[in-house]
Formats: sequence, C-alpha cells, structure tokens
Amino acid sequence: MIINADRLRYEMAIRGMTAGELARLAGVNKNTINRALTGRSVSRRTLRELSRALLTYPALRMADVLLDKPQVA
Repeated sequence: MIINADRLRYEMAIRGMTAGELARLAGVNKNTINRALTGRSVSRRTLRELSRALLTYPALRMADVLLDKPQVA
C-alpha cells in the first residue's frame, strides 16, 4: 500500500512527532516509516499500526492552523 507521504508528514507535524517516535508507537522499524515518507509501499498491517498510533497520540493544540495542509492529488 502506498501512503500519501505529504499527509503522513502533516499528521506527524501536528503532533510534534518524529519518525522515530511514530515507529516506536506503531511498533515498526524506523526504516518502515522512512519507506512510507518516501512514497514506497508498506504492508496493510503497517498502515493499520500507523493509523492506530496517530489516533492515540493527540495533536498539538492549534498546530493545524499553523501548518500548511497537504495538497490533495
């Protein structure tokens, strides 16, 4: 599965989250996060774990207002 890398970066940014933190929370290798951030394929399980990790980590208050939202293709 190909994840929208810009959207993933945005979701990480509004949470103040690094690739290492996301990897730890999702239970995946940091290289897996880097794969997703460069537009390479990840497994369905990885997509599920990334989604779960992002949903359980709260966004920083007002961060979404300060950051550019990714463009929809």
